[in-house]
Amino acid sequence: TFNNDKDFIFLCLNMNRRPHRDKTVRLLENMPSRLISYKSMGLEIPNHKDMTHTEYNTQDSMHEANIINLTQLQPVYDRCQFSVVTETRYILPYDFITEKTIQCFVALHPALYVSNKGHVQELRNYGFDVFDDVFDHSYDTLEDDKRIEHMIESNRPLLEKGIPNYGDLKDRLLDNKRHYLDPNCPLYEVV
Repeated sequence: TFNNDKDFIFLCLNMNRRPHRDKTVRLLENMPSRLISYKSMGLEIPNHKDMTHTEYNTQDSMHEANIINLTQLQPVYDRCQFSVVTETRYILPYDFITEKTIQCFVALHPALYVSNKGHVQELRNYGFDVFDDVFDHSYDTLEDDKRIEHMIESNRPLLEKGIPNYGDLKDRLLDNKRHYLDPNCPLYEVV
């Protein structure tokens, strides 16, 4: 369900170490109202019992691990307005959508994406609302060496102060969730 009352502005969840995650966390860590985890670096979300790295990687399937992970993380998502998603890959010549992006649809989170060039456009192509009227997605077309810094700088007011009129996003967030859960969602053809 949609919850308009938030404790933090944004959430950035990370498990395995990657150079683009190192850079993103370093650039976001001093923001005034955020929850950041980076399990492989020992950075945990305070007052939250999450799956350990071993628990996550020893489930019968990645699908099962992702469902358990989202269920345990839902209270954390509920405390934040939006996510900064650091996808698994950052420099592939094609898009690579994982549970990190998908969990935002299910958890009712708009998001900024640290991913391959064109990731936001691919989500638009699949019919998702990427909240272009909220976020500056001009970073999505930039080269790898400029994308992260531009994403953060062009969205700094939102990262520092939050989304004005956040409650107005409710119906759009619910539409994204319905679209993802629809068996005819075109994303299922590639995931």
